[in-house]
This record gives sequence, structure tokens and C-alpha cells, in this order.
Amino acid sequence: MKLGISGVIGLAALLMAGCNNSTLAAFEKAAAELPAAEAAAKQLGLPLTGADLMPKTPVRPEDNAAPLLREAGKTFSEAARPHKGWEQTFALAIAEPTPANMEAAQRVIASLDPALSLAEKAAAKPSIDFGHDWTREDPWKIEFPAFSEIKSLSKGFVFRAQLRAISGDKAGAIRDMRAASRLAEFAGTDPTLIAALVQIATDAMVSRTMEIIVSRHPGDVALLNALDEIADRKTNQPMEILRSLRGEIIMSLAAAEAPATDLVGSYFGEVDPEDPNAVSEANKLKAELAPSGVPDDLRARAFRARALQPWIEVYADQATVKDNATLVKRLAEIDYQLKSDDDPTTALRVMTYPMTLQAGQAFLKRDAQWQAVRGLMAVLRFKGAQGRYPASLAEAGFTDVDPFTGKAFHLKVEGETVRVYSVGPDGVDNGGEERVNTAPDAPRQMDIVSMFPRRVNPAPK
Repeated sequence: MKLGISGVIGLAALLMAGCNNSTLAAFEKAAAELPAAEAAAKQLGLPLTGADLMPKTPVRPEDNAAPLLREAGKTFSEAARPHKGWEQTFALAIAEPTPANMEAAQRVIASLDPALSLAEKAAAKPSIDFGHDWTREDPWKIEFPAFSEIKSLSKGFVFRAQLRAISGDKAGAIRDMRAASRLAEFAGTDPTLIAALVQIATDAMVSRTMEIIVSRHPGDVALLNALDEIADRKTNQPMEILRSLRGEIIMSLAAAEAPATDLVGSYFGEVDPEDPNAVSEANKLKAELAPSGVPDDLRARAFRARALQPWIEVYADQATVKDNATLVKRLAEIDYQLKSDDDPTTALRVMTYPMTLQAGQAFLKRDAQWQAVRGLMAVLRFKGAQGRYPASLAEAGFTDVDPFTGKAFHLKVEGETVRVYSVGPDGVDNGGEERVNTAPDAPRQMDIVSMFPRRVNPAPK
């Protein structure tokens, strides 16, 4: 049977109507689930408005580290500006502590000392309130300048600690490690994933620096104990992934009510009108976020329901909530489900659901790294007391289990080189080898290692 032009147009209209009706029905179904989703979220204590993230008890001004931290960050930035390449200056002095290199590094430190002194005072404060306004309509546009300041100041602390260790000022090095560790914890108090990742990155700097300091003074029991106290605090106060996701929940709920144009702009940034692929992708996302024939109010309620439902699924599982390793696996499963779901009401949920397997594993890597540091400290203390290395970590009194396997950490001793390590996310024992570069052909997964002696590679000249 042949159709005339009018017949073809009529058939196309019917098909489009069917498509629109199907999409509309999906949004109506999702919107109808919103009351139950909000009730479940409320029962689980999930934040439903930005006000739920605001401090219930305001931090007293005299207890708040934020003002001092801001002042320290500004002072640090101004002091570092005249010293271009200051990080390389420190790295060279630490790798090759010749009189000339040390003198150059000390000149930079003298400039940075006032800022680090302010930061040390900030680190001594009992709490912090960054002052973020979570009640705004577009919380995804909140800026986090304090996180950049924390990273810069912590970098200053770890460099100064290494210089102090070289010159024999072990007490000063310990103070710097404590201050940097505390700044990392301050970052992690913010209920966002980006804040948690800043803490994880800063903790990584601190733990690696502790290995370098110990490598210069392995027989100093007081130093070992002081640094082990820092690591012990970290392992006994694990980061809470679910707390870090509370801000993400609010961002996804706010995004549910935002105009599609605003969301596309936030997602893609400024789209080059001369780039047809970029324009096409932006238009495609806009069409998915504002489908034709779906009223804005209905769209917002449907997206809000779909934004809440995966979080409800995670927070309601008590076994998952109590164990980071199980939680990471569950979050990865949900992430995969969202990306595989072709329901039009999941368009926003796919964009706002932030936790990927890689991000979740960052929490576990951080836990494993601090545990490995503690294991290394135990081994070195055993060596100091017994005059030999232990045959196992258990003999040294270290019995922590690898968060990636649930089994014991590994100990590898070759002469005077010691490695305490986790096998990492891939579960493969690489003999204590760690990823040391980021070349495209470098292994993506290696072991998570705490090493003695931790050698510092010479800085490029």
C-alpha cells in the first residue's frame, strides 16, 4: 500500500503524538511517586532543602577557623607571587640538600612563614564554618576558594616540614604535619564530594611527607610515635562518604527545578557556536531536560522524585551505610543502572548523580594509605626494639585488614627497603609496586604502598 503525501504527514504526526504521550505518561508516573519519595527521604534524614545543610548550632566567631584561614591564604598567595617556581625550589632542596639549594629554599620559606603561622593558628581552632549559603536557588554555583587555600597552605606545610627534618628540627616538622592534617580535616567538614576529594588529596600529601621524614630519622622513637598518632587519628576517624554526598543531594534537588537552559550552560559551559558537535550535544541535552509537551511543573516534580530515589535506596540499606567498601560497590551499581536506564525522567538524574566507581574508590584508597602508614610505623618501631625486621605485620602488632580485600596487608622487606601495602582496587598483588607516573601507557592500578626509605626523586632542572 502506498501513502500519499498527506498520508505520510498524518502517520508521522501519529507517531510523534505517540512518542509525546509516552514521554508525558512517564513524567506523570514519576511525579506521582514524589510524595512517597519525600516521605521516605525525610524518615531517613536526607536533606530536602538547603536549610537542612546549614549549621544547626552556629559556630562561635572565636572558634571559627575560616577567617584566619582566609587571611592566611591571601597572605600566602601574595608572599609566593614573587617566588616563581617556588615548588621546584623546595623540591630541589629536598632531593639534593646542598648548601646552595637549602639557602634558596630557606629564603622562600622566610617569605611564607607569616602565612603559615596564621594557618597554624587556624588549624588550632576547634571548628570551621565556610559560610556557604545552601539556601540559594543555584547551589551548584557556590564557589569554594577556601579549598584552594587549604591545598596551597598544606603544600607549604609539607615542604617546610621536610626542610625542618633535614636541618634536624623534628619538633617543628611534627607541628607542620599536625597543622596540614588538621587543614585537611577542615576541608572534609563541608558536605560535598569536592570537599571530600580535597581532604583526600591533602591527606595524601601529608602521609607521603611523613614517610620522607621518617626515612631521615628512622631510629627516633619519639618521632615515630608522634607521626603514628596523626595516622592513628586518621584511621580511627574514617571519612563518611554519605556525609559528603548530602550537598550533592541538595544540588540535584535544586537542579530539578532549574530551567533547562541554565543546566545546559552549567554542564557544558560556553558552547562554541562554530562547533557543530558541541551545539548538537547541547541541544540534545536541552531537549532531554525540557521535553516537548511536558509542563514545567510536572517536569520539576518528576525530576525531583527521580533525584531522591537513588539516594533513598543507598541510605536505607543499613549494611551499606556502615561499611565504606560495600557502599562504594552499591554506589557503582546504581551509577551503572542510571546510565543504562532509557526512561526520559532519568535525564537529570544521570547528570547530577556524582558518585562514580573511581570517586568512591578514592575514599578507600585514602583509608588504605593511612593504614599502610601505621603498618610501616609499627615495623620501624619493631626494628628499633628488636634489631631486625619482623617476619610479618602481625609480629609487629599490626593486624588491620585491607579495605579492598578484607584480608591482611602485605609486608615486603628487601635488605633495608620495607614496603607495607594494600593490593588496591584491582585486587592484584603487584609485589608492592606503585604507580609512579601518569604516562598513557602506565599501569592504571598498582598497589597502595607505604615505603621506607621513601626516596625523593631529583627535581627537573
